[in-house]
Parts: sequence; structure tokens; C-alpha cells
Amino acid sequence: MLADAGRPEDAVTVLERHPTANPEFLARYLTDLGRIEEAVAHLRRPRPRPVWPAATGGTDTPPFRTSVDRDVRRAIVTSTAP
Repeated sequence: MLADAGRPEDAVTVLERHPTANPEFLARYLTDLGRIEEAVAHLRRPRPRPVWPAATGGTDTPPFRTSVDRDVRRAIVTSTAP
């Protein structure tokens, strides 16, 4: 919204404060400001992996958030097995 309002400098400032923001947007605004090398550096950085919320009462491996989810999935798989 800031960049659309003609304020790309402000957009860059906001996006730089949020490391999980989409780097393509930041790179686009940096490029518009003539800061090409910074834009390339942002695009080359590895993206942080998403953090899954801690599960309670089960496993934290998606898609099984709780032991109930795991048991339901297991029941479905075993009931459809040949």
C-alpha cells in the first residue's frame, strides 16, 4: 500500500523490519529505488522455514496436531487397505 501511494522508501523500511516478509516485494521496491545490489542480496538469502505451533497431547509433525488426529488418520488408512 505504501509503495502504491508513491512511498517506496517507507515500504522498504517496513518490510526490512519483518524477516518473514516475501523477499520479492522488498526486492521490487529496492530495485525501484535503484538499490539493485541490495535487492539481489535479499533474493539470494535463504528463507526462514515456517514455524509450526507447538502441539499439545500429540505429535508436532504435520498434519497430525494431536493424538486424536493421528488415530483418526490411522483408522482411515487401515480401513481402506486392501
